[in-house]
Amino acid sequence: MMPARKGAPPQLPRRFGVLLHPTALVPECNVLGEAAYHFVDFLAGSCASVWQMLPVGPVYGFGSPYTALSAFAGDPGWIDLSDLARRGWLDADTALQNCDATQHRWLRRHAAGEFLARHGGRDGDTGQDYAQFLQRSRVWLNDYVVFSYLREQHGGHSWHSWPAALRHRDAAALNRLVRRERVALDLLRVEQYFFDLQWRALKTYANARGVALFGDIPMFVSEESADVWAHQPLFKLDHEGMPEVVAGVPPDYFAADGQRWGNPLYDWGEMARQGYRWWLDRMATQAQRFDILRIDHFRGLVAAWEIPRHCLTAREGQWVTGPGERLLHMLTAKLRQVQLVAENLGNITAEVESLRHRFALPGMRVLQFGFDGDPANPHLPQNHSEDDVVYTGTHDNDTALGWYQSLEPHVRQGVDPLLCHYDGSPAQRLVQAAMASPCQLAVVPLQDLLALGSEARFNVPGVEAGNWRWKLDLSQLTEALATTTAVWVHRYQRDGEHHMVASVSP
Repeated sequence: MMPARKGAPPQLPRRFGVLLHPTALVPECNVLGEAAYHFVDFLAGSCASVWQMLPVGPVYGFGSPYTALSAFAGDPGWIDLSDLARRGWLDADTALQNCDATQHRWLRRHAAGEFLARHGGRDGDTGQDYAQFLQRSRVWLNDYVVFSYLREQHGGHSWHSWPAALRHRDAAALNRLVRRERVALDLLRVEQYFFDLQWRALKTYANARGVALFGDIPMFVSEESADVWAHQPLFKLDHEGMPEVVAGVPPDYFAADGQRWGNPLYDWGEMARQGYRWWLDRMATQAQRFDILRIDHFRGLVAAWEIPRHCLTAREGQWVTGPGERLLHMLTAKLRQVQLVAENLGNITAEVESLRHRFALPGMRVLQFGFDGDPANPHLPQNHSEDDVVYTGTHDNDTALGWYQSLEPHVRQGVDPLLCHYDGSPAQRLVQAAMASPCQLAVVPLQDLLALGSEARFNVPGVEAGNWRWKLDLSQLTEALATTTAVWVHRYQRDGEHHMVASVSP
């Protein structure tokens, strides 16, 4: 596990995990179904004790998990229709596999209607479970379902194009909508209950087999989200709801113009006046789903790069101070049963690292970043800390094999002396190098465990189209691969207390 926050970290067992976003498991639909359980079984058979994934919210556009319509909701497109049929909410004879997104939406809405007909009165165990879900989700669910309904009614167009009364959340207009469209909104609520029900079942199954779920919290949210629409005073927006400034990072060695991400920036002053309630609620919701949470772009808590909206590149931005210790103290106090990890890659200052260390948050070490010729490079194995998490690469990197094959000869000369200590292909050797690291947790993308090339890369940063599409063929999860992985796990002593998983999150 990770070290406890505040104070000296205890001696904890070394662990091994695999990074795989659930959408890679099966094409199009039923993500939370049989394939997810099969993958958990593979992890347990490999003596892996962590499954890391990307954000699980409902996506739009090019399908990036980092452009979600909500920072709270689960993606209803993941709902396993076969499970709904087993529970009697869909006809068992309905064709449930290989349906497209439109068919999936129609079928899950049909199931939601059947659910309400049977359990809408909230009688019995299922009805009571639904009532408890509504209570747990009260801080975000109503805003999300109204936003989702309106977005569908407006053809998926941005909320900025909606009539003014809806854009500006006129109370009378919203109350009329809620009364008029009660049935449609209830169906959307039940969709989120289906996701929650199936997620809880999967988490229980994984935890019982010694596998912890490791989630991801993006620092910023999408402009096109229920969060920005419903909480406009919490963001730096103009009177029409358009961002005044957007997020990104400044120019560096890798990008001469910097990166202009386009997310709206928080109004931290207003956040503070509201007691950071939105952030606390957001983290608590994700803590119900995961045993470990990574705070993506952790440096944004210290300072964010603010770019005027009209600027086409990130050159004209400036660093603006964030809430830092004040917010992090509140988060760690509320989430005592969940382990937090700080994504500290990129332009990281001493102030960022000081904040991370004050709260004993593990950082990230990525082997692919270690070979620039600098012996002090923190990503080199000899510079790793027990308290950090080591990766061969992240979801934004090429696969280990693709990376190795693309290396310039002089760089490869620096890599080969490290890999020569291990057996197998270059990818297998890099996996073993990560496992041998002093870091208490080692995580590798599944593509690296499979020794796949660049054709299996999941994402190329800065490129909108063509990402997030790689799919796993379950036949690739062979017994031989599980056995080999388990041998490595034992060899590098990453199977300590394999059966132990954090208690269920609050």
